[in-house]
Amino acid sequence: MLAIEMTIIVDKWHATLFAGILIIAVLGTRFVLSRKAAVKIAPIPTPQAGWLAELRQAPPKLPSGIPRIMLAARGQDHAEFAVDLARKRGGLLFALYVRTLRIIDVQPGQLPKIEDDPEAQRTLGTAAVLAKQAGVPFFPIYVTSSEIADEILDYTATFGCDTLIMGKSQRGLFARAIEGDPLTKVAQNLPDGISLITRSSRVMPQEFVGQGDEKKAE
Repeated sequence: MLAIEMTIIVDKWHATLFAGILIIAVLGTRFVLSRKAAVKIAPIPTPQAGWLAELRQAPPKLPSGIPRIMLAARGQDHAEFAVDLARKRGGLLFALYVRTLRIIDVQPGQLPKIEDDPEAQRTLGTAAVLAKQAGVPFFPIYVTSSEIADEILDYTATFGCDTLIMGKSQRGLFARAIEGDPLTKVAQNLPDGISLITRSSRVMPQEFVGQGDEKKAE
């Protein structure tokens, strides 16, 4: 088959040239459009008291009788969407951060804590700041586990959420096939009565200024 294809390429070089130009034009157009579709936003600066201080302001008692939304996606754009949805519905927003746990990296009695996880602090803290600005009740959840999908399903059902927001995986098809895709597993096992909203991140983070230091958004 390869020999036949090579023969066609040589004999029909004008058709090969046309096909090549067409492919380049399509891929080039797709790249340009995807870059234009990306929205640049300025990440929220680190609060004066730090991210942990924002997270510790969670309400001690969760309000009842209002819609409950679970955010299980990282990124400021996802947090803004979730906060806006909770504000419009007059609901309570939960934000779940699952730190992937590899047994080989954990020593006995020393599970990762949010106090030692800057990425989790910023992710949950960003949602906390946005929720406070919008007047939305907010409750952060930090958990370490090797089963991301199971944790998302468990906490979403346990807290009685009627809506779950997840981001679409940025990993390649091969990686998802080997390691599994949490989004697919969640969608297949989500209990009745819970709506699943999936979103693709289209944000290109800009530089931001933290507590006296210039940093770049992760």
